[in-house]
Amino acid sequence: MSRSDYKTPVSDLLTYGSCCEVDRRATSEQSKQIVNKILAAGPEEVGRVDLAQFRQRIEPATWPDYLEELGLTPAHVPELIRMVTDDDLSWADGESTEIWAPIHAWRCLGLLRADEAVDPLIGLLGDEDADWLLEEIPWVLALIGERAIAPTTLYLANRRKPEWCRTAMVSTLEYIAVLHPELKERCIGKIASQLADYAHNSESLNGSLVCSLVELKATSKASLMSRAYGAERVDDTICGNWPQAQIDLGIATKDDFTREELASYDFMWVHESELAREKKALSLGLPDELPDELPDRLPDQQSEETMPSGKTVQGFGEKSNSAKGNKKKAKKKKR
Repeated sequence: MSRSDYKTPVSDLLTYGSCCEVDRRATSEQSKQIVNKILAAGPEEVGRVDLAQFRQRIEPATWPDYLEELGLTPAHVPELIRMVTDDDLSWADGESTEIWAPIHAWRCLGLLRADEAVDPLIGLLGDEDADWLLEEIPWVLALIGERAIAPTTLYLANRRKPEWCRTAMVSTLEYIAVLHPELKERCIGKIASQLADYAHNSESLNGSLVCSLVELKATSKASLMSRAYGAERVDDTICGNWPQAQIDLGIATKDDFTREELASYDFMWVHESELAREKKALSLGLPDELPDELPDRLPDQQSEETMPSGKTVQGFGEKSNSAKGNKKKAKKKKR
């Protein structure tokens, strides 16, 4: 589709500008109004008290009020979907305003609660380096709500899909629960169903699943989380260890655990103390000027090393813990 074929007001998104700039354009009062619209979208009988704590976390709060400003309506949804999936725009000049148009368009689809946009939006996923996609598509799908649950769950369960795209689907289910409390238990069930496959999930995916369950205070799934931790299938650099998760869930307190049980791992195993490094250097016969990383042993050494003093030092040739994955945080950048 030629860029000149887009009609007003959708064509206005071609020149709307960099998201990094227009997001700052929205004042705090405008952002508050946008969030109030989002939070008021559900059934009146649903309590909104729990949602109040998420007010500052809702990503769309930083977006301009496109619908009010441009006069977009559900009638514009088909053209917005075309813009989102327009390869010419996705590969436009990185310094142009046009390259930002698909991002503006998918935000508008979310704010319009466009059910028909769910499948095309999920179809955009696949590039692990598309940070804008990984950060914003979960919120867009969450704004749409119930229609997004089934395809999101199917994508999450597909082991052939990229790891970080599956993690984005975990976030989608969490955000749907946040924006639509009437769907909360359903979303918790879907997240828990994927965690039940913890033996085949990666540790990092399990960590993300546990994080979302903890965020949603899913105390009914504590037993499942405990089993995943017990099987050593949860990356605790993402969500903390099991004692910490229990505290965050509200089913235990710090007084229930020892200091050792509550100890934060914080990548302690990455940093060797200077004393440990010096001892290892002596055991390997290395020069005083030490490299940042030391080998486990020299190729021709045996399992025991002899120090110059004649004392035997054991154990310095053992392998250290291998690094665990970190939950990838999307960085805002051009598509």
